[in-house]
Amino acid sequence: MSQKTIVNLNHNDLDALGCVLHLNEKTPNINKKYFYTNYRDLEEKVSDVYDFCFMNKPDLLLITDISFSSHKHLLKKLEEVKKICPVVLIDHHAYEDSFFDEFDFPIYHDVTKSATLICEEYFKTSNKSLNTLSRLINTFDIWDMKSPKFRVSLSLNNFFNKKTGNITIDEYANTIKNDGYRLPELKEFIKQDIETSKTKIEDFKKRKLITSDGFFTVAFVDEYFNEILYEQFLKYKVEFVLIANSYGITRFRFNALGKFNTQQKEEIKQKLIGTLNIGHLNAFSDKIQNSNFDKIMKKVEEVYNILSNYKNQIF
Repeated sequence: MSQKTIVNLNHNDLDALGCVLHLNEKTPNINKKYFYTNYRDLEEKVSDVYDFCFMNKPDLLLITDISFSSHKHLLKKLEEVKKICPVVLIDHHAYEDSFFDEFDFPIYHDVTKSATLICEEYFKTSNKSLNTLSRLINTFDIWDMKSPKFRVSLSLNNFFNKKTGNITIDEYANTIKNDGYRLPELKEFIKQDIETSKTKIEDFKKRKLITSDGFFTVAFVDEYFNEILYEQFLKYKVEFVLIANSYGITRFRFNALGKFNTQQKEEIKQKLIGTLNIGHLNAFSDKIQNSNFDKIMKKVEEVYNILSNYKNQIF
């Protein structure tokens, strides 16, 4: 390959966008080949990256914002690429303590930061506008409810989802860079997004799709779950929220500002999904196989019973 090339295997969310922005900012004259995964196709995408690298011999394989906690064999496969070029992993997901011990390539891992912020540090990005955007992405991705920009970051995520509906993340990243990382449409979008989400959530409540006892909240929704969490955690001080959608995906969320301690969270997470090495401590998900109403309600009852055992401990 005559021209220098960087291969980037990335997630497909807002944090992934931040990683691409920093990569593009620091390597403007180097060709990039992007691969994105939604985890359901992770094995396929790893194979595609592996084949591309051995066929084209790029100058770097950069892996960003992807958890391999349940797919160690796939990271071992990507490590083989170091035979032809350097391999670097930048990630912030939860892993068991010894997970990376058997790997021998640069790994930048920090659960306290988004992959975007780790990329900013790795590339030593000096563009102030991009770094301001990085911190907003970081606020959303690590769910920093103490930040005064937290509600804005929720709208930024919705804005990202709207903008990337028909284009790739790297295509949108080019638009953002050309606009000087200012996102000129975002301010007006935020106003509309806040009003729309309030209206939608009130409708959910009237239809009894959101119920709460002040400690545990259950929401049966397919959308606006981040805004529901924002209200439940910050306004109502709820300790735990379960969001179940029509596809059988269950999202489990602890209030990061709540009363559960780390040990209790780990015990509950282990009971709910059987592992600590998926997602994050305060935010993780599961899938109900062959989902139906009865199975969803059974899961709600299971979660309620588990949490009830801890209620007296924290109050």
